[in-house]
Amino acid sequence: MLHAHLDRTATDCDGRIDDSRILVQNDEERADQFGDISFEARMVGSLVNTYSILNTGSLEVTRFDSGTYDVKVEWSEETEEGYVHATILFCKDEDCDLGETSHRDHFAEAAGY
Repeated sequence: MLHAHLDRTATDCDGRIDDSRILVQNDEERADQFGDISFEARMVGSLVNTYSILNTGSLEVTRFDSGTYDVKVEWSEETEEGYVHATILFCKDEDCDLGETSHRDHFAEAAGY
């Protein structure tokens, strides 16, 4: 089943935050003949910031000929308080742990939370 590995790093006035998770197709996408296309479009749409008036971002798409991942999509933008960099790797590997997730708030960790 097609799924997406999302890695996101952002900084703001409190420091750096890292998020990682795996996103899966919804029921409608799984049932649709062209669900893979809809899923990829939904993932890219959620990654790219098209509504910001103040910021400009950069989108890079890389297609792989072989290996575990089919496509890599990267979004980078500067923000008022830092930056956002996010990567989605589209994958069809059946052995991936679809529940895998991680979150690190570096400022909170340094403060002992």
